[in-house]
Amino acid sequence: MVQLFSTRRSAASRDLRLSTTAKNVHTRLPREVRDIIYDYLLTSDDIFRIAQCSKVRLDRFPYLRGEEPVEYKTKETAKPGVRPRFIDPERTYVPFAAEVIEVVYERFHGLWIDVPSQIPAFLATDFFDVDCAPRDARLSKLHVSGRLDSGEKTSVDIDTLALDFKALLDCNWGPKFDVDIAFRTELDGEALD
Repeated sequence: MVQLFSTRRSAASRDLRLSTTAKNVHTRLPREVRDIIYDYLLTSDDIFRIAQCSKVRLDRFPYLRGEEPVEYKTKETAKPGVRPRFIDPERTYVPFAAEVIEVVYERFHGLWIDVPSQIPAFLATDFFDVDCAPRDARLSKLHVSGRLDSGEKTSVDIDTLALDFKALLDCNWGPKFDVDIAFRTELDGEALD
């Protein structure tokens, strides 16, 4: 029993130390230096793992993990990943976590929206509960897909398409922003890309 209590206090102590360090980094260092730190700490694998922590999928918006169509499910993406402590709003300094998530949005190339009418909602969603949405970051890559066939869940609404993309045009983009737009249709059972 004493060991368990000691472990809990140790975890609380680690969380306090993490929060204090994150606050010091965020409040005492200029953004340029913090960006160098984020570049050093966040590898491509880290960016991917963090992106897998969101309940709503960054890579197949607007689906929740486990509720996406069968063709999008894999063992790796079915459940949210374990959220690293340094972006957990209950364990760290939230403005620090928000900056880290900003970097994730900027560097994750798997941002994907399955329904063009969901572009405004995607850009406004705080996927990690740290008060940072994709519209707050300088996006570098985004995929938008949809179906031209009416009546499908992912059908393109031609009447609102320009307005849907306006939300994207109003965002900050990275210097080499790349948007990939793919609309599909099916004629006589054959898919056309």
